[in-house]
Amino acid sequence: LGQLRLGSADHALRTTSTMAALDRLVALGWPATIIEDYAFLRRLALRLRLVRGKSEDVVSPRDLAPLARTLERGPEELAAELDRRMQRVRALYLTMFP
Repeated sequence: LGQLRLGSADHALRTTSTMAALDRLVALGWPATIIEDYAFLRRLALRLRLVRGKSEDVVSPRDLAPLARTLERGPEELAAELDRRMQRVRALYLTMFP
């Protein structure tokens, strides 16, 4: 969304590289945590595809234990981290796009 909103004025955002776009958004004043959160959520989505054997990015309670093992943490810890990061990303977007 940052690319869509700001890309007409900032040509550096017109890229197919998500990380390059996120780096530029951070340089424009967005919180740096957006890069960490993206990397974590992307890694989680890729692990979920491996665990399930199909591309579906919705984590269900039954997925937590196998996902947590691949990330070397407990299911409760993973659930808490996932909730925290999702809330932080959502709050950022609600702030940037009211």
